[in-house]
Amino acid sequence: MRALLLLSLWCVSAIGPPPPGHWAKDTTGKISAPTLQLLDQIAGGLNGTGHGQLGVLVVGTTSGQAPRAFATQVFNQWGIGHRAYQNGILLFVALDDRKAEIILGDGLTGISTGDTDAVMRDQVVANFKAGRPETALLEGAQALAGLLTRGAQPAPEVAASAVSTQDALAEAKVTELFRTGELADPSPRKWVVDLTGEVPPETVHALERLPNELYASDARQLFIVFFRSRNFAAWQVRERAFASLKLKHPRAALLAVNLGRSDASFGFPPELQGDPRAVGMAADIQRAASSAPELGNVLAANLLAGPVLLDGFPPRSASEVVSEAASRFGNAFAALGGALLIGGLFWGRRWNRYRSRTCESCQRPRQMLPAGAEDKHLSVGQQAEQSVGSIDYDVWWCGVCRTVLVRDNSKWFSGYGHCSGCKNKTLQSTSTTLSHATEYSGGLVRVDEKCAHCSYAKSYTRTTARITRSSSSSSSSSSRSSSSSRSSFGGGSSSGRGSSGSW
Repeated sequence: MRALLLLSLWCVSAIGPPPPGHWAKDTTGKISAPTLQLLDQIAGGLNGTGHGQLGVLVVGTTSGQAPRAFATQVFNQWGIGHRAYQNGILLFVALDDRKAEIILGDGLTGISTGDTDAVMRDQVVANFKAGRPETALLEGAQALAGLLTRGAQPAPEVAASAVSTQDALAEAKVTELFRTGELADPSPRKWVVDLTGEVPPETVHALERLPNELYASDARQLFIVFFRSRNFAAWQVRERAFASLKLKHPRAALLAVNLGRSDASFGFPPELQGDPRAVGMAADIQRAASSAPELGNVLAANLLAGPVLLDGFPPRSASEVVSEAASRFGNAFAALGGALLIGGLFWGRRWNRYRSRTCESCQRPRQMLPAGAEDKHLSVGQQAEQSVGSIDYDVWWCGVCRTVLVRDNSKWFSGYGHCSGCKNKTLQSTSTTLSHATEYSGGLVRVDEKCAHCSYAKSYTRTTARITRSSSSSSSSSSRSSSSSRSSFGGGSSSGRGSSGSW
């Protein structure tokens, strides 16, 4: 055992940090040079803002050592983060072991393991499972850079070139889109593509409500792409992004928003583009999204596009619909700004739920059925979702054609997720602490998942980080100083808090 430990420590010490000016290292030779260059750009741009430092390491295997311990040793040997702020993050991947770790510096109290768990699940593991290792690294690095930008105070002595560096990084991402002609196709649960790293998670969550409803009701799809560029206009990015998605998503609409020029471009799905009202409606949606740099205007544009994407163009003219929606929501966004973004979204959601519906066949008004008369028009799975309270279904009846329109209204904070077995929103997770973390070892938590509709049940464990010690040994400090002197890192340290993943 002692020999194995010494071998593991030697393996870690043999992995020196990237040379000065670089932030990512691949010891396997499986990661392409352009991807490593983009990772350097992401991490270099982040370092220029003063919010923190990001290191990326790809190895083949940890040779039997626990990935979390291995990655923490690398973090401390490299000295990731500015010493006075301890604001570093390491994204570590062992390809042959199919393991990944995100390690947080000890000074990042504003970033929770819940934040890094989401990045590990949605950006890193999801892409590795889909066979996209380089996308996993790039999206993971970008998401972690976004966490640092929003969750860490900038170090003033290194933030002088923040704006120019961020602009250059954002421009490089758009240039890469035009060079490759490819935009990573998000999963069905992710509809917002942020090429800037500037969009707060709460805004992404709010913006994805409408696309999720469109997807759940088997209607059309909506993608939103944020970018920052002086060289490319919003309509160019929209066409380029749409070209990479339209073959897989022929019913998709796409909104591109240039945060650098307050410029936006919206395109309806091909099946709606032939309608004479499409041009005017698209122009109004673009104006709503680009009238000011606040992200709330994009939410307002969503509210304008939603009814059309859900039910097609209404009998009234586009200008009447836009005027009504703008009078209901636009003034609230303009007058009260970000404080009412979520409130405005709830208001718009409620209005859209209870507005009158017209039968597509006879053009007569539909009637919303009362709760007792709904069940016979719902599937068993839909009844289960309504029973647990994750989704509240509305059934609209046409007495002339004797047809129904079923609309789902997902609860935002129901505590239920989608079951991988039956696909219904009836999965509930509970966490039980098996052992608490100490200064010397991490804790252990059991997660139990159970579906309220089907027989799906799963239990697994995850580790929690050790409690941060008040001081570190002089030998560790000197090791970090030695490593950081040969790299771009600033001598930061970590006690191993972070997130683990496997695929």
